[in-house]
Amino acid sequence: MRPRKPKADGFGSQELWTWCLTFAALAFWVEILGASRASDPLGIQAVADSFIGAGAFSAAAWLMIIARIGKLELRDTAPAGLIMATLAMGLLCAVPIGMATTLALVLLGAALAAQPGQSRGGREIGYLLLGIAATCASRQIGWIHVAAARIDAQIVVRIVHLAGIPATVKDNLVGNDHFTIEVLNPCASSARLAQVLLAYIVTAIWVRGTLRRSDLPWMAASLLVSIALTEIRLSLMVPSEADWYWWHNGPGRAIYEYVGLALAIAIPMAARRRAHFTPPWRHRDAPVS
Repeated sequence: MRPRKPKADGFGSQELWTWCLTFAALAFWVEILGASRASDPLGIQAVADSFIGAGAFSAAAWLMIIARIGKLELRDTAPAGLIMATLAMGLLCAVPIGMATTLALVLLGAALAAQPGQSRGGREIGYLLLGIAATCASRQIGWIHVAAARIDAQIVVRIVHLAGIPATVKDNLVGNDHFTIEVLNPCASSARLAQVLLAYIVTAIWVRGTLRRSDLPWMAASLLVSIALTEIRLSLMVPSEADWYWWHNGPGRAIYEYVGLALAIAIPMAARRRAHFTPPWRHRDAPVS
């Protein structure tokens, strides 16, 4: 038997990628906990509420990342560039500014997804990190949701007009002679798009193990369906205060959330089935022996 070659001194690439992911995960969850309005943000109930508020797909994405750490690119000795990148990632994640965490997730995700020679598991981690970064950015760019809310109001007033309901619109306000609704940032159609995007990435990787360019039209369809669902819900709130309450605080809210969740999962599942479907006219006859 040949003696095994001793491992080279220094850090291995997998070890450094793991440190980068650890820094990013800590920065993400510390930011989530820091956003809690509870008097004791580290209390059991406050921590549980923060995790729930981050979204089920965010938690699922981090669990999938943890499960794939052992599949990262493996080299006995990491290149000097990766060592410097790890130090920079640690410093960036320590900056107490929300956009710093988002930037760290984008840079790390893009590096893993696009690095030549990276393992399949490493690329999957990169896609998941980019999806998580989108949810972080969505919380930090409120001006986009303000603009989207005004556009939503314009769309809603046209929908209710088609239904024969008189309504007027001003900025983000839609109403009639008796009742007016205000489309706020959390209710804007743009507010859920980042979570829908992350849901697509998580589901596609879970059921198929990867993302492809062919997913882009399906991903766009998932976002458009989410926007349409929000516009329908807002339109159903316009006629009266009772309608607003039913769709905003009552059973209608649960219906909206469950339908949105079902569609967010169903569309990437449909993309997977389409990828495995071969039309009859593409079948070739078996060769004659």
